[in-house]
Amino acid sequence: MDTRDIIIAASNPAMNTYRQEDATEAVRSGVDRAYGLADVALPDAILYEQMVKDVTDKILRSYPYITSQEFVLVCESGVAGELGGRTKPNTAVIFGWLANYVNGDLRKEAIRNYRRGNRQDPSTTSLTRAEVDELNRAATVRAINVLWREYRDTGRLADDHLDGYCAMAMDGCIERDLFSIGEEHWKAAKEYAAKQYRRQNGLRGIGAVLNYSPVFKTKRRLLEMCFAGQKATGRDLIVSV
Repeated sequence: MDTRDIIIAASNPAMNTYRQEDATEAVRSGVDRAYGLADVALPDAILYEQMVKDVTDKILRSYPYITSQEFVLVCESGVAGELGGRTKPNTAVIFGWLANYVNGDLRKEAIRNYRRGNRQDPSTTSLTRAEVDELNRAATVRAINVLWREYRDTGRLADDHLDGYCAMAMDGCIERDLFSIGEEHWKAAKEYAAKQYRRQNGLRGIGAVLNYSPVFKTKRRLLEMCFAGQKATGRDLIVSV
């Protein structure tokens, strides 16, 4: 993790701008990422759901200004040992990773570098609301264009794109009314996403874990569906604002 990683991760919507279910899904994605990188099996369903709830509540209460991409970065860096000596994820360990990340010099330096690059006062370590809004807008536009070009040229989205990143692009498409999306499209995307989540995590019949809508995966699938329709028209898609 370096300052560039942090600036890129911070150029996404803050967690306190999410709906509750989206914030929970963002945390779920990060937790799953941590366990996958650590090569540790997920906890049993009840403990898993409690962990996701506790971490979501902690972020929204204590660190509401961080982004979902920052949380994923925290999980990746925590497992790598960059945020303390404990690398096996659990609730308390993730709390520690968050505290070390937010209070660490690297994040403060990243914000100072961002401000210097934009010729603004580097003396503070928090971005203004206007700066965050502009970062969010630019990140969304960039995500839509990057993902569309990839899909246009290859017919798919690469597996290494985080679901949250694709979901951000889909939200941007919806905000800009780029596609006509009906209830049947949402239903198909949701069913596909739930099946994919079960398959990826080796879950069969664990109701407690599956009693939620896999929001980010649903939006990723919906984005693929919209891009497929756009590609079929033979027309390009360029978003500038």
